[in-house]
Amino acid sequence: MNGVGLWVKGYSGLFCPPLKFDYMSGYLYLFGCGLLGCFLASYVGVQRRRGKLPTIEFAGSGSKSALPQLHGSCGHCECPKNQSACFETL
Repeated sequence: MNGVGLWVKGYSGLFCPPLKFDYMSGYLYLFGCGLLGCFLASYVGVQRRRGKLPTIEFAGSGSKSALPQLHGSCGHCECPKNQSACFETL
């Protein structure tokens, strides 16, 4: 079962006649999940601004890239057999 299915079953059991299901109540579940998501996103943002959460650096946002770069300083990059040795994280 999923969250919406459980919600519809519980909501319909409380507010509908027996064996009737209010499938539109699934939108209440989605609305509640959206509010919870907005609250959690705001909470994480506040905690990050207060310095309680570390800032994550993504590739390209700083001076160093986390993506492998091909370079020619290893001396054997011209050899097709050892090209994998030419990749390093700069």
